[in-house]
Formats: sequence, C-alpha cells, structure tokens
Amino acid sequence: MNNYLESYKQEVTQIAESLDFEYKLESCRITLSAELKPPPPVLQIESEFSQPVTICTEGNISVIKGRAKARKSFAIAMFTAAACSDLVIYRRFVSKPKKWVVYFDTEQSSFYVQQALKRIHDISNGNGFETRFFAYCLRPFSPAERLELIEFVFEKFKGLGFVVIDGIRDLIKDINSPEESTMISSKLLKWSERSGAHIMTVLHENPSDGKLRGHIGTELMNKAETVIKVEKLEQDKDVSKISCDMVRGIEFEPIYFRIVDNLPEIIVNYIDETKGFQ
Repeated sequence: MNNYLESYKQEVTQIAESLDFEYKLESCRITLSAELKPPPPVLQIESEFSQPVTICTEGNISVIKGRAKARKSFAIAMFTAAACSDLVIYRRFVSKPKKWVVYFDTEQSSFYVQQALKRIHDISNGNGFETRFFAYCLRPFSPAERLELIEFVFEKFKGLGFVVIDGIRDLIKDINSPEESTMISSKLLKWSERSGAHIMTVLHENPSDGKLRGHIGTELMNKAETVIKVEKLEQDKDVSKISCDMVRGIEFEPIYFRIVDNLPEIIVNYIDETKGFQ
C-alpha cells in the first residue's frame, strides 16, 4: 500500500511539473502572427535639431558608467528628476508615462542620500516629487538583505515606472563572481520584465580600459538596452559629458554640463576640442 501511494505521489508530481513546464514554454513562445509592439519609452532626450531619442523603455535595463568623481550622481539626478516631473527637464530630458519612481542608494550614508534627493527635487522644481517618488538608503544592510528589500518592492509596488539602483555592485559580495553576476543580471531581467519598469543601474568603469568593472560589468553590458557614459573632460575639468557608450536604438548627441550652486547646468553648443562643434 505504501509503495502504491509513493508511486502515485510521484506520478502526480511528474504530471504537475510537466503541465507547469508546458505552460511556461507556451507563455514565452514567439510567432510571426503575434502582434508585438515596441516597448513604450520611459525616458527620452529631446533636441531642437532632431526628433526625441528614446534611451530607456519599459521592461528593460540600462547602465550609467564612469570613473569616480565623473559626476555620475548629477547625471542620475537629471534622469530621475525627468522621471518624476510632468515637465521637460533642462529642455532635454522628458519622461513618459508618469508612474512610480523608486531610488535605491546602496553605498552612501543617509545624509548624502538626502542631499541627492534635494538635488532631484530642485532640478524637477518639486514636480511629481511628493506624489510618486520614493527613496531608500540600503547602506546599513548586507548584500543579501539589500537584494531582498529591492525584490520586495518589485513584488509589492504596483505601477512602477522607473527604478534607480545606485550602485548595483553592492548587491553581491564578489564583483568577479560569474555565479553572482549571472544571478543579479537574471534578477534585473525578471524584475523589469514582470513589472514593466525600466531599471537604471550604476557601475564604475575600469580606469585602464574604460570597460565596466568585473564580471558583473560584462553581464550588464550584454543585457542592457543602453549604456550611458559620464566623463569629466580632460581639457576642461569643470565640464562633464553624457554620451552613448552602447545603445540598441538611436544614439543621442553628447550632452555637456557643469555644476553651478551644486546643481547641474546644461551647456548649449559647447565646443569640445576632441569632438568639434556640438
């Protein structure tokens, strides 16, 4: 009797697993007859000389890269302010549609995270800031705890539109671990696909070759929709440049900015000695 029950349980389990795999396989099948539309834009860069260029779309991930002190945080602030605001930021950055915006900082203390929030608030003039923006300082937690907290937000928050993880390196122990890198990149793909949000991550680049750091950098480079480079100009240290390092769509023209009163200021028609007139 016990052997029969055990055999029956195994058979039921096998049938359940078979049905589960069949359902999953069918749910991800792609055919020519399916009417699939391109993912809607989340962030665009506008230009007075051309059509808006989409840099971030729903259900995808992007990476902000650059050396330390390249002013990546100021670039992130402009993107995040655009995601919050109903208005075009600096006549360059625009977001659509307007959904929840969540900002995670993994390495700075609460004080400096708050300073970043003030910057985002001032850039957006507070537009949308109080109604759809949430920020979290994850520095006190371990990599595993940070990962669990972020996953909880993706599971519980409905209507996510734009999520910043600054920086993604602090969600794993070893930046060069293939296993951890595959795990975190798989998480990002799952979170973005299921929620429909765009996830913008931040990672330093190697000073020697400009590549994203570690094995996690290689994984993100392969998975990202857009990789945006932020760099301080060698010939003019007061100016930083935002440019496309890799994009699946159309590249946008480089954007130059300086810091005035602790806020970024876009420089129109900047003459870059290495690129010519912009």
